[in-house]
Amino acid sequence: FFFVATTKMPLKAVIFDFDGVVVDSEHLHFEAILEVAKKAVGVDFDFDYYMKHFIQFDDRDCFREAYRMAKRELDESNGVLEALCAEKQTVLERLLQTGHAPEDLPGSVDLIKAIASHPLLLAIGSGATQRDIELMLTALKI
Repeated sequence: FFFVATTKMPLKAVIFDFDGVVVDSEHLHFEAILEVAKKAVGVDFDFDYYMKHFIQFDDRDCFREAYRMAKRELDESNGVLEALCAEKQTVLERLLQTGHAPEDLPGSVDLIKAIASHPLLLAIGSGATQRDIELMLTALKI
């Protein structure tokens, strides 16, 4: 669905969604989830499996699914789930800081740079964490 407003009010800001509009970082999330899940419960899966069975989940539900795959019970009362999510964040940051950049989607970086050269506010509205967004923008050098 695409909507263009017709108004005489001047454009003052542009808001982008992030993942799927500016970047495709799913391969990085896959690598981080897999590394932590493999270490925690011994599960292994490829990117295609991840895209079919994990893509709709946030980090917490990804680890719940990994425990289900391993036929292990996850006791959520003892902080294990939070620790897994924190470890996944650490792995993702390590990947980003060691040259594993997200893929910028065609034209997205050029468009952002073009808009930034005008007196418009730029913003990102996303379900991603601010830390993830900042790391990925830094990796893309924007």
